[in-house]
Parts: sequence; C-alpha cells; structure tokens
Amino acid sequence: MTDFEGIFPATITPMNNDYSIDFESFKKYLSWLKNQNISGFAINVDTGEGPSLTSEERMKLLKNTKELAGDLRIIVGITGGSTESAIKEAKNAVSYGADTFLIFPNVNFKGIPQNADLIYKYHEDIATETDKDIIIFNLQDDLGGYLYTNETLKKLISIPQVKAIKEASFDISIFKSVYKFLKKQDKKISFLTGNDNFILESFLLGADGGLLGACAQFTHWQVDCFNYVKTKQYKKAIELSKFFQPLVDIIFMSPVRNYRARTKYSLMLQGIIPRSNVRPPLMELPEEEKKIIKKALKTSKII
Repeated sequence: MTDFEGIFPATITPMNNDYSIDFESFKKYLSWLKNQNISGFAINVDTGEGPSLTSEERMKLLKNTKELAGDLRIIVGITGGSTESAIKEAKNAVSYGADTFLIFPNVNFKGIPQNADLIYKYHEDIATETDKDIIIFNLQDDLGGYLYTNETLKKLISIPQVKAIKEASFDISIFKSVYKFLKKQDKKISFLTGNDNFILESFLLGADGGLLGACAQFTHWQVDCFNYVKTKQYKKAIELSKFFQPLVDIIFMSPVRNYRARTKYSLMLQGIIPRSNVRPPLMELPEEEKKIIKKALKTSKII
C-alpha cells in the first residue's frame, strides 16, 4: 500500500453506560461504514477518543478492525507521552495488524520558536523502529494539535516512511499554503484533508482524499462528493455539499471539543449505535445541543 486516495472515516468508539467499550456495537458500526465505498478505517484517533483509551483497549479495537477490514487500509492513531511510549504503542499496533500510523503531535512539540529537529527525531524514531507508512498530522490547537512550519514539514517528508499528511488546521489559507509548499517538493506525498469545516473546498483545491471525523457519519455522501470532484462532475459535488456540510457544521460548532459527543448522539438518533456515551472527562451534551442536532436530522429527513 502506497497510495492514499479516497475517504478514510475517523471512527467512533461506542461505549456502555459504565464507559467500557461496546465491542459488539463497534463491529456493527465498522460493517456499516465498510458498505459505503470507503478506502479504509482510521481507528484510535481523536474522533474515537483514542487518547482516553488504555493501550489494551486500543489493541483490542485494532484486532476487531483487522478481522473486518479485508483489503481496506487500517490507519492507527499513535500517541505517547514520550518517544519510548509512542514506539511501544506503534510496535504493539504492528503486531495486531496496523499498516499505517497517524502520528499525533506530542505535547513537547509546543512552544515558539518551533523545534524542527525535535519533531523530526520523534517521527524518525517511530519510523525506524516499525518501518510502516506514516501520516504526519497538521492539527489545530483547539483539538490539542500543533501546526508545523515549512522547515519542519520539509524535514518530516524526508523520512522514507512518511507517505501522507493529514492537514487539519481548519483554516483554508493554511491549507492552501501547506498544499502549495508540499507540491513544490521533490518527494511527493498524499495530501489528505482533515478540515471538516470545508470538505468540498478541500477536494476542489486538490486533496487526494479525506481522513475526517465528519466521515464517521454522513459517509456515503462525502464519498460520492469526492468521487464527483475526481470525475469533474462539479455540479453534483456542490449539490451534495449543500446537503451534508450544514449537518457537519452543527457537529463541529463551537466548542469543537464537543464534536465527539455530538457525533455519537447523531449516530444514536440514526439507530447506528445504541448509546451516545463519551468517556470522562468528556461530558454528555447539553440539552440545547441535542435539540439542535435532532432538529437538523429531522429537517434533512435522515431520521
């Protein structure tokens, strides 16, 4: 696997009332996604509350995914308080069938000026120890991320295992700037949008696909939208975007941290998962937000 084209949903993690993982609902959810012409799954990422799970839970989710994925790519989120812990997590994931890593920014990356050597070494160490495809992650600060400078990006793509970037700044000017810079480099990597707030525009501006929390639901519409852009059926793509983007905008409205709970609540209303529980410190949605989501789904005739 070398190409990253198409839609990779960032999957949710269904939970029981005691906040343990509902693995049976997870498998049913993956099967539902798989039937929508996706290119792969992204598990243990932010949408799935990956950083809040234990390593054992993350590996069990990966095992379940591997059993269902077939020839679909499995992208696994890798977080770690230290380089050593991130490498251990990545090695465990390899043993359970991971073929690609999405490397989350480490908390020690933060600060000005940006330390490109530190960020490079963290990624290189994981790459050297595992030798799997790597996606670098340009992530907005509101979701605990860090935006890389051009100097840092150039160093990162020099790592042989780096094959793609997820650009999730949620800022179209930054998206365009990063895209333009990377397209000028000798090494070509796949460019995946993580910008749930301008999905169609990401495709029109040249993204090779999407690795999106938005695609945890409303999935086939986003798959079709991407394919319409790819085949230059722009009018159809625009019409689809007019339908699903307002729904996505509600899920990702401020405060954006609530998008995990909103996604689960929406999926529950659609009958795709049985409960909308999120693991603390994340909290249940305020009633006002629930009303907004329910009204939007009813207006769109999804429920």
